[in-house]
Amino acid sequence: MRTPLWLAVIALHAGTVAAQQDSVPTRDAARAILLDVRRITTPNGVERLEPIQIGGVRQWISVRGRDTANPLLLFIHGGPGFSEMPASWIYQTALEDHFTVVQWDQRGAGKSTFDENGQPLSRTVTFERMMQDGEEMVAYLRETYHRQRIFVAGHSWGSVIGLELARRRPDWLHAYIGIGQVINSLAAEKVSYDWVLAEAQKRGNWEAVEQLKAIAPYPPASADKAKIKDILTERRWVNEFGGMSHGRTGLEYELGARALSPEWTSADLAADDNGEILMRLLPDLLRHDWSNITTFACPIVIFAGRYDYAVPSAVAEQWFQKVRAPAKKFIWFEETAHMIQMERPGLFASHLISDVLPLQALHR
Repeated sequence: MRTPLWLAVIALHAGTVAAQQDSVPTRDAARAILLDVRRITTPNGVERLEPIQIGGVRQWISVRGRDTANPLLLFIHGGPGFSEMPASWIYQTALEDHFTVVQWDQRGAGKSTFDENGQPLSRTVTFERMMQDGEEMVAYLRETYHRQRIFVAGHSWGSVIGLELARRRPDWLHAYIGIGQVINSLAAEKVSYDWVLAEAQKRGNWEAVEQLKAIAPYPPASADKAKIKDILTERRWVNEFGGMSHGRTGLEYELGARALSPEWTSADLAADDNGEILMRLLPDLLRHDWSNITTFACPIVIFAGRYDYAVPSAVAEQWFQKVRAPAKKFIWFEETAHMIQMERPGLFASHLISDVLPLQALHR
């Protein structure tokens, strides 16, 4: 009697699973699996991980999509100095059916931490240099992929570069998408501090109350008086109370996703985010205030986490009410804090596809 084909397939699959369960997979094995799962197999797709010259130095990008005819979407990561490329596999896969997605390791971060001679690029970081790098990156993508316009999304610190791009080069953009949008850093820090202190008192966490009261008045009246250690103290408790990722006490899940990155080596992980970039950029970042920059010549879309107290959404919402642009949308993500794309990857993709992608029609 012959064994039915379906039964033979099940038996083969069961044997394979049993064999896999007999051994503990290594990190490299897990990375290899993710690399294969994410492999672009369509004939018109693109899957590139490469260094390019931006601002006179080597900077790395990942370019992925299943059809190069789709519009380009440049994702500008936050931090500053904290690349999102290694954890982007959490949310990016669905987008690759609709966009060609570019992840960029900015100067001094991730794969772009060192130059060709092993020297740290953080030494070359200035506020204006980072804005210029953003312009050069978009110019490179437009020329290389023969596009008049692209979409640009900026997360947290990346929203600073992104909003400047929308202001300086609106004719290069289909639309700008701000995620955890920075507008007025000192005003945002005040909202954040008031929330986290009230939350500590509500929870009866007297260690947090003591530490937070010890850094008062927070934030200081001027950017020049800001102290890194005070900011880190405040952010410790914002993380702990879910103001960074709603319902979580930190970013361990994101760090775990980074460790499994198909694109990143152990050396890349070890190099990322040494803190120097934040120290170099912080004074200018705290000084900058976009509250009165409200007129744009390209569409503006803001994704806002309802429980974001790392960069409180209320500040961006107040600013957005005054914004004038060819099209504008403010989209709330409920049950979400600052890490929208990782906390709600399906909803994030859905809004990019249904609310953002159609904006390209404005420029056809």
